[in-house]
Amino acid sequence: IYFMLTGEHPYQGNSYEIFDKQRKFVPSVRDINPEVPKALDRMIRKMMAIKREDRYQVPQEIIIEFYALNLLPR
Repeated sequence: IYFMLTGEHPYQGNSYEIFDKQRKFVPSVRDINPEVPKALDRMIRKMMAIKREDRYQVPQEIIIEFYALNLLPR
């Protein structure tokens, strides 16, 4: 989803640099594409969260939030 909204990968560099960055920060889609709604950016950042417990635990949580934000047709 990050790539679809920005046209870029969330992390740049060689394998070591990417692995190191993934453990330190989660990039914001809005830094590259400010037209993305804040709520969708928040969802993407949650999907990419560093700590497993901070991420969505099951796909249904994502679907429910998409519906709540009117990002999916009913």
